[in-house]
Amino acid sequence: MDKPFTLERLFDGGGTCSNWLHSGRWRGLEFVGGMLLVAGALTRLVSLGLAITMIGAIFLAHIEAGFFLPDGYEFALTFLATAAMLMLTGAGRLSVDGVIARRSGASTGM
Repeated sequence: MDKPFTLERLFDGGGTCSNWLHSGRWRGLEFVGGMLLVAGALTRLVSLGLAITMIGAIFLAHIEAGFFLPDGYEFALTFLATAAMLMLTGAGRLSVDGVIARRSGASTGM
């Protein structure tokens, strides 16, 4: 019989998150999403996904180490704040989203 799901099962002996937490989906979101953010494409959608990822990183990996680096949640909280700002404001006029919005007559939020 398999052990019940607990937070302890998410972590291996080295203190890093297991493959379940850092599956290909999360790595893909962070890599491809980062590239999309650089281009300014799908900014609000990607920022939502990254914000959810950072909330998970804070509460599943960093919260017990306190606020400050090297193991604390301050860096993940900075990414969370940045993602939240991008969700609220959008990418801006010079982004791919901005060009598409101007062509369609919609507002980019800026």
